[in-house]
This record gives sequence, structure tokens and C-alpha cells, in this order.
Amino acid sequence: MLLTNLISRVQLQSSSIPSNAALIHLQETARRFFRETSVWVADLTISSVAEQVAYALDLSGEVDAGTTPKVSRIQNVLFNGSTIHPQGYYLRTSDEYLVFNTGSVIGETLTDGLVVKVSVIPAIDGTDFPQEHVEKYIDGLVGGALHRLLKTPNRPYTNPGAAREYQMDYHRDLGRARMDVESEGTERAGGYKKSTDNTGGISG
Repeated sequence: MLLTNLISRVQLQSSSIPSNAALIHLQETARRFFRETSVWVADLTISSVAEQVAYALDLSGEVDAGTTPKVSRIQNVLFNGSTIHPQGYYLRTSDEYLVFNTGSVIGETLTDGLVVKVSVIPAIDGTDFPQEHVEKYIDGLVGGALHRLLKTPNRPYTNPGAAREYQMDYHRDLGRARMDVESEGTERAGGYKKSTDNTGGISG
């Protein structure tokens, strides 16, 4: 879903807000929102040959328009269905590679693939976002943009009082998103426990 679709909602507060200013603040708000909540996640399946130290994390398929989003952090890594310990790898953010530490390089055959779950944030000038997240947290995204706009001094639309109210919308949805992420993590942990037998081996 394009952020440009939200510009009209921002301008409902004041028709004097320029469209380009509305979009810039929507982008800045969305980038902060997704970085702080980690609610936008993606599963990247890698089928490269084994015994590599670094694997490229390609997010180009995550959006239909705008610029490619960025990997914020790696949530977990599955190799052939088994979780790899977080100390065994790290994210090289300069060019977004999953890098395995010494002694953790995979030397076995990839059967089920190498699945990397990552948290995603928009590119600085990104405009395209998952529709489900935009629709669910639309009040927070619009509210955050309006808070930034209305607190700007000496503008026709400056309104510090209203800015504080819209800031509450942003923080309300920020809290909702964090709770959604925590709830999803709890459900995943519960499912993992159910698939572990008394010997510590994975069953099923």
C-alpha cells in the first residue's frame, strides 16, 4: 500500500499542509514506527550451496513500488528446520548479509533451505508498505506525521495543542504493534515447546 494514499488523511487536519511535506513526514514516521516495533517481518529462504560464510539478504520482493526496504535485525535463522543459536551469526548492515561466525559455517547439505526471519524497515524514501500493517496502524502513522507537522513553528498549519493529541495516536498504535509482536512470539514459543520431546530432541 502506497503512503501517498495517506496524504489526503493528513490534509484533513489542514488543507494548507503541502502534499510533499505530508509525504516526507509520513515516510519519517513509518520508518521510525517499523524500526521501533519490528512488526514488519519477512522470511527469506536461501538455497545457495553450503560452506558459505555470508548469504545476501534480498528484500526486493517485499514491495511493489518505491525503493527496496532495509533489514533492521535478524530475528532467527532456521537451517533444515532447526534453529541456529544467535551467537552463531550476525547481520552485516553495510550490505545486508547474514554472516556466520567462525565454527558456525554450515557445511551440510541444504535440504529444507536456510530460512532467515528478519525485521524490516522502509528505505528513507520508501513509499510502499505491507497493506495489512498500514491498514491496522493507520491512525498511528497518520497521527505521527501530523504530530511532526503541527508542532513545526511558523507554518499556516502550526497547532501545538492538536500536535500533542495526534502524538497520542502514534504512541497508542506503537503500543498495539509491540503487543502484537510479543503475542506472536509467545505463540511461536508455545508451538516450539509442543514439538520438543522429553529428551530434548525435536519430534514431529
